[in-house]
Amino acid sequence: MISFLQRALLIAAFTLAGYSIHAQVARFTIKSPDNKISATFFNSNGALYYKVQFKGQAVIEPSAMGLVVDSSVYAKCKPIHPSKIALIRNTFAWRGVHSLAQHHANSSTIKIMSDDKSKADWAVDVQVFNNGVAFRYNIPHNGVAEVSRELTEFTVPAQSAVWWQGDIHNYEGEYTRSQPSAIKKGQPIGMPLTLVLPNNFGYAAVTEAGINNFAGAHLVAGGFNSFYTALEGNVKLSGSTKTPWRVISIGQNLNELVNADIVASLSDKPDAILFPQGFNTPWIKPGKSVWSWMTANRAVTPENMRKFSDLAAQCGIPYNLVDDGWGKWREPGKDQWQILKDLVDYSAAKNVKIWVWAAYPDNNGLPGLRDSVYLKTFLTKCHEMGVAGVKIDFMSSESQNVMAFYERACREAARLKLMIDFHGAGKPSGQSRTWPNELTREAVRGLEYSDDTDWPTHNTIIPFTRYLAGPGDYTPLSTAKFVSNTTLAHQVATVVTFTSPFLCLGVDPADLLKSEALPFVRAIPSVWDETIVLQPSAIGEVCVMARRSGTKWFLAVINNKQAKDITVPLSFLGDKTYSCKSLGNTTLSGKINGGGRPTNKMIKVALKSGDGMVAIFEPM
Repeated sequence: MISFLQRALLIAAFTLAGYSIHAQVARFTIKSPDNKISATFFNSNGALYYKVQFKGQAVIEPSAMGLVVDSSVYAKCKPIHPSKIALIRNTFAWRGVHSLAQHHANSSTIKIMSDDKSKADWAVDVQVFNNGVAFRYNIPHNGVAEVSRELTEFTVPAQSAVWWQGDIHNYEGEYTRSQPSAIKKGQPIGMPLTLVLPNNFGYAAVTEAGINNFAGAHLVAGGFNSFYTALEGNVKLSGSTKTPWRVISIGQNLNELVNADIVASLSDKPDAILFPQGFNTPWIKPGKSVWSWMTANRAVTPENMRKFSDLAAQCGIPYNLVDDGWGKWREPGKDQWQILKDLVDYSAAKNVKIWVWAAYPDNNGLPGLRDSVYLKTFLTKCHEMGVAGVKIDFMSSESQNVMAFYERACREAARLKLMIDFHGAGKPSGQSRTWPNELTREAVRGLEYSDDTDWPTHNTIIPFTRYLAGPGDYTPLSTAKFVSNTTLAHQVATVVTFTSPFLCLGVDPADLLKSEALPFVRAIPSVWDETIVLQPSAIGEVCVMARRSGTKWFLAVINNKQAKDITVPLSFLGDKTYSCKSLGNTTLSGKINGGGRPTNKMIKVALKSGDGMVAIFEPM
């Protein structure tokens, strides 16, 4: 028989090796594969709490956990039972800031013994990555139930700064930098919430991933330095359920924060039947699009749409988005579908494909796509007419019903080989991994807000806030008066910086044809193989980003309202020799000799208020 001492030594050995043998414990810590990040779950006065640390410093201080299901509160607990820690390591194709994502994490399931004999035991699934932590609740239940509240809190270090916006329906607010304690208690906050950790120790961001048969969530300021999770309405359950993942991304610097793959990693893989080739599915073709809606000549008429297809062809742009209004097209003997087919055929002869707009609710006398029968009818007609993709608008919610609609629309569209752009939508939370035909969604304050937005500052914030969640349809690039507080180089730099595989441009293509920006816009892809955030990037001040597509590198600089001189490292070019062309206030052009130069080679860029720069490097 094994002695008490031998048993104790075995338990200690398993614990040191990163394993648990389902012993009851009051506290359980799981670390990232590189041991820099830790998540600790513990029982405090009979309730479940957690905390997160990065290199021994607090990122999330002790914070409450739990759910309310029907009248049962899943928060109180007896000692917890962590499972054996398992290592996850794989890669997968992706269309975010890079083309190959990594899922590298330690994982465990923590069984929570209920304090109530009438209530089943429950569990928390946790994964700790080298760049963050995620957890979700696993609630066993027989029959129908309802989640009325989530109790998860995020208590941040008091000396942190947070970047936040308050639109929780369309995610189109302007961002503000605040001390956590300065945000009014009860203030709704749309995720991601970006944290600047005290003493320049790094960055973190709070968001969610893997929403399946559930509602989306936002944060609410809880006073002092805490934020709590609020669901978009109650959630009806049928049987056991796993909630969405609560995600805390962490980075020593902005480059690490931007390159985190946690949201995509925690989302379901593409359906193997609908997408047998995954992200290489041949009918899914990312690309740029022209769009009349923000131009002076915005009329959505058959004649004007043919003109825009002509302009798209001249600009080398593969798509033309036909917005609201086409549903009422009529000509003698033809309805809107027949006229649309004529436009599709006309455009195809010029190597331009058509996207069309549609509304989720009933709109302007036309039925909405939220009706499941009409959704199938509409998408089938689009397929029959040869349409490439559909922009669906006005969801303006993350309720359980609307989240189910996103999935239903993507599934039906995939069955008919149609791409999707969700506008007037909630934040991305990994859906475009599960549904590769969802190329982008809005959920960002973009150029449709032709008002007094402080565009120079806003554009230096959102790469490190909203775009941490996934691609965004900002509709970049305009030469209109409302962006006169930015330069042309700044506007073109947003085309490089703001990730959107369906890259719908706000500029009038007739103006683009006459612009010095045309060769740059033609060259900019809509998907990227690699992204590096460079010094001296700072949220709200300046964004400097190098992005690679194949063997080409694109350097983009976006400046706020303060003029400044910066130096930018070119170490991303390695030791090769490149030809270079640039737009903006820089002498960077001609032949760039990479061979033999130091990796800390820097260039100087003089930036005016609202200025920017774009450079394209091609290997020679």
